[in-house]
Amino acid sequence: LEIYKALREAGSMLGEVQVVMEKLHAMPSHFRGSMVAWTLAEHYGKVQMALAILGYSCDLVPAKVWQKKLGCVYTKPAKMKSGKWYAVRKMKMLRKARLLYPSVKVTPNTADALLILRYARKVYK
Repeated sequence: LEIYKALREAGSMLGEVQVVMEKLHAMPSHFRGSMVAWTLAEHYGKVQMALAILGYSCDLVPAKVWQKKLGCVYTKPAKMKSGKWYAVRKMKMLRKARLLYPSVKVTPNTADALLILRYARKVYK
């Protein structure tokens, strides 16, 4: 209900709304814990349902697409473990978001959202 209310309020303030979300897919549990994956999937579904009820269109963009458009594609060094690489890549994305949005408090929790916003602004001018 909170998601619905927030989206409705944003829509009434902005008028026309175009939503861009990262397209999620199932991942092995060693990338995300099963509880984290379950919670993420629940929220993902709630947001999509709220958007549908409000009649807002939503483009689901794979991570590799928006990351490539912003120059955020990084190659994993062969000898680096996946878990460590995930953290290194996330820090690079955090730095990129902070460069693009210097007046915004960018955190690891908000960096991807801000980068997707930048992608949307480039693609949906």
